[in-house]
Amino acid sequence: MKNSLFSKTAVSVALCLSGFLLAPGAHAEDTEIFFASSKSGVPANVLFILDTSGSMNDKIGGKKKINILKDSLKNILAQQYPGLNVGLMHFNTYASGPDFPVTDLEALSSSVDSAIPAGRTVRETLGHIIDKQYYASGKTLIVPALYEAYAYFAGDSLRSGKRKPNSWNEGQKKYKGGNSYASHAAAYSPPWDPN
Repeated sequence: MKNSLFSKTAVSVALCLSGFLLAPGAHAEDTEIFFASSKSGVPANVLFILDTSGSMNDKIGGKKKINILKDSLKNILAQQYPGLNVGLMHFNTYASGPDFPVTDLEALSSSVDSAIPAGRTVRETLGHIIDKQYYASGKTLIVPALYEAYAYFAGDSLRSGKRKPNSWNEGQKKYKGGNSYASHAAAYSPPWDPN
């Protein structure tokens, strides 16, 4: 009986493995998201979810990981990607909603938040947010952050939305004044209701 069970299990495993080995592979490149919009005519929506937890203070080659992350993201945003919509979100001890909603990089930021002076593109505003709002602290709670990102794209209410949201501070070029863990900044949130 044990031999029969072992034989059936071995045959099942062998068939399963041969199916994986013989099946044609699906190949995809990370860059396909950038080129998909040119084929379909629909812009790609990318929400960068940044780890701003305390471990990002660790150094690689003498440079803090948070600074490597910021520099890398600014380099990516400096490239020209026609038809690409980008947003930002971060996580540390708390998951936040998006720090800036997914928007065309070449759009004017004032079309999203009228408190941001006219003439500044989303690309420029994202650069300011990366420079001024992100620092490393707290714990690494990636799962709640991924849930918030899912809820954002699904159009569901965000769990972190019961906090008074920040508003744009032009002097400091960042959102502040409320709670950085509110689901959205004041300008693109539904009216804040503390109840």
